[in-house]
Amino acid sequence: MLTTPEKIPTWFCARVDIERCLGGAILEHHDHVGIEVHGKITRWDRRSRQVQDVSPVPLRTPGYRVIRTQPVVFSPADPRTLYFASNTVWKTRDGGRNWQRISPDLTRRTWEVPGNVGKYRGSEQARPEQRGVVYALAPSPKDAGVIWAGSDDGLIHRTRDGGKSWQDVTPQRHGS
Repeated sequence: MLTTPEKIPTWFCARVDIERCLGGAILEHHDHVGIEVHGKITRWDRRSRQVQDVSPVPLRTPGYRVIRTQPVVFSPADPRTLYFASNTVWKTRDGGRNWQRISPDLTRRTWEVPGNVGKYRGSEQARPEQRGVVYALAPSPKDAGVIWAGSDDGLIHRTRDGGKSWQDVTPQRHGS
């Protein structure tokens, strides 16, 4: 178990329990309410022992992609704001009761079929599917409007206006 003492005014990072949830993060609120992340987001209250799924949308919603270790991070510039990333970036200011999607899909739309597919290259089975997710999320510590997002398929995006618009800032040699 990894514990961090870093306190944030309304929330604090409690632990990442690798043995129990394979890398899912557990974030704890001062009211004994926690948020656990491992593909979906669960809100739990230690006092009442009540558990509630507070994911932005249900897991199998079309166009919504997650993996077990999705980024969840508090804004260092605004500690009441919590961000979660799937293939899009989500924001909540009330512990997950209400989420706002603040980005479009930030993953690669298409790519070349690898040459090693051989004779199956033109087949429907060899056609790539869009499967990427945002795998790294970094809100600015100085400007609440600036957020960086990196996808597991190699793209880097940045917003300077809190998610109203996003720019692909992937270096040219790695770009789409």
